[in-house]
Amino acid sequence: MGGFGTKEILILLLSAVLTLSFFGCGGNPSDAEEPSEPEQDPDNTASAARVDYGEDAFDLMGLEYQSFLADLNDGMVAEFLDGESAGVHEAAYYYVLNNGTEVSISADGYVIAVRTLYNMETKYPVPVLKGIGGEDTYDDAVEALGKPYYEGSELAGEDEKEFYAAVFYAGSYRYLKVYFDSETKYVLYISCFYAEPPIYDEMDGIKVGDSLGDLKAVYDKLYYETAYYDPASGEPKHNRIYYTPMEDRDRGVECLVFYMQDKKVVKITTKVQDILEWRNYEDIFGRKDVFKEDNMVGHSGNIVYFYDDASGNEQVLLKVENCATEEIDLDADGITEIIAYYSIDNWQAMDIYDYDPATDTILHLDLRETLGAISAGYMGNAANVKYEYSKCISAGFKDSDGKDRFEVYSVKDNVLTYIGPQTQEMYQ
Repeated sequence: MGGFGTKEILILLLSAVLTLSFFGCGGNPSDAEEPSEPEQDPDNTASAARVDYGEDAFDLMGLEYQSFLADLNDGMVAEFLDGESAGVHEAAYYYVLNNGTEVSISADGYVIAVRTLYNMETKYPVPVLKGIGGEDTYDDAVEALGKPYYEGSELAGEDEKEFYAAVFYAGSYRYLKVYFDSETKYVLYISCFYAEPPIYDEMDGIKVGDSLGDLKAVYDKLYYETAYYDPASGEPKHNRIYYTPMEDRDRGVECLVFYMQDKKVVKITTKVQDILEWRNYEDIFGRKDVFKEDNMVGHSGNIVYFYDDASGNEQVLLKVENCATEEIDLDADGITEIIAYYSIDNWQAMDIYDYDPATDTILHLDLRETLGAISAGYMGNAANVKYEYSKCISAGFKDSDGKDRFEVYSVKDNVLTYIGPQTQEMYQ
């Protein structure tokens, strides 16, 4: 694994401070109404066994609130507050438990933060967090969790005691902030919280500036995703995204993600993919494994469809300038056509690109030029269009009296067939 880059650490640390208050919630319990709980054990004999989370409190992260309550009873709860009274503004509810654990619950009903304290007496044993507990040192934490995202001395608490703190990325957007005794380097307490995924300068020998070839040489499992760059997003300019799984699963798996511009790495981060899949098109112009590269920024740029030939070299299938595109089998022949909407006249210009296997050529149909129309659009983009018209084209005209008129056409092998005027009866 590679190291983290120098990033906006203050934002991350602020998130940690806001998510969990320091050394207990402080103040008195509020009047918050605690949700109903299961029937309690009157003797509290099962409290420690049921709710000390002795295996690992990290498993609480992301847990549904009702699942958390199902194992909870009065014998375990030392204090219950609403988030505002506890000073944890991101939480709806805040629990202090008798096993040295503090838990924040979100307004939509999930555990969003957990803290374990090892520097105070507790009724029940304090659980570990991600395998790390009060008997561990800084070296133990680094060995188990990897290189810290951030580390350094901090003053904290009412007496502004000095601690040594380190923030570790624990996967799936979860971080551990571990506070160590400044002298002995033993763990004093740990905060676990959600935040944005980390950004790496280098990972597995791949670093910013490396080529697509370098990436393919390192990773056997490499998936492609079409990128849509937005300058307002704050992301580096990119036109491709490749990702590779960090775990041996197919669904809900965290992946390393490589943003690329002109086949050069510009950003390395992680994200959780619902399912691993190639984001390719299997039948564009009858060709399998075609990929889409979107280089549009605003109304300028281009769209490129490409594929790898038998030698593994990229070949351009189609490049269209200053447009937005979508891929649709307009004539139900099993070959996907490409519809291009051009930026002129507020995206009203529409072309269709099709493929003729007999001549091995790409066919181009400019609808406005062919029909003399002022606009053209794909009717299937309307949610309420009837099925029989969902693959048709609507062309707009302006009559001599200045009135607008819309006519409907079907398309077969890039040849237009007139259906009739566009009417409300074509919509549900």
